[in-house]
Amino acid sequence: MGTIVVRVLLDLRRLVVNLAFQAICLSICGCADRGDARWTEEVRSYDGSVFLLEGHASKGKMRIPGSRRTTIEYVEYYHRPSEAYWKQGTEYRPAVFDVVSGRPVVLVAAYSDSHCYRHGFPEQGFLAFEWTDRGWQETAMSNLPVDRMTFSVLRAIFHREDPKQDANGLITLAWKEAREPTIQLAKRISEWGKRCADVRKDYEKGRVSEIGPAPLLTGFHGQPIFAKK
Repeated sequence: MGTIVVRVLLDLRRLVVNLAFQAICLSICGCADRGDARWTEEVRSYDGSVFLLEGHASKGKMRIPGSRRTTIEYVEYYHRPSEAYWKQGTEYRPAVFDVVSGRPVVLVAAYSDSHCYRHGFPEQGFLAFEWTDRGWQETAMSNLPVDRMTFSVLRAIFHREDPKQDANGLITLAWKEAREPTIQLAKRISEWGKRCADVRKDYEKGRVSEIGPAPLLTGFHGQPIFAKK
């Protein structure tokens, strides 16, 4: 019995030493993984003009090396001229943030079954929101120049391996376009609109189980702490 206790204590000691060594590595050796990214990016609008958009993303907690670095808990965007502010979990991360007739608009892709079900099976596969005096209000895709829009915001916020390549500082349009292929919105409308139509058929045939309500995506979303100066 005494031998077993000694072995257990030795194993615990090794575990404590190992954890302490990893903590030292993370804090001193420079391999600590940042949990947040803050940046300002140049965004090309549908009409060819360029505007600045401030961004902040969080992974929610520190992650040790070897874990998936690209997982995001939530993302925030702030358009300073209009004071339009968007914050949602990564499930409702904007594919498009643009300014149309002086008003910021956000487009969120309905890329999953739950998106389609929760939001009434949008025919074009996207949820569209417009910034107003009352905050974000849902709008019809037909009100927007979708045939001239692209996926405009930075997609790779956290690098797969190297924290030094996470989004930081000013992200220029040239930098984005050199690293991320342009995605035409019209192409995704065709693909994801069809997907929602298929989900609707499954729902009508009783093949889709009940899914919880959608989060509040309209109204005023407060002020961004990260963007205050």
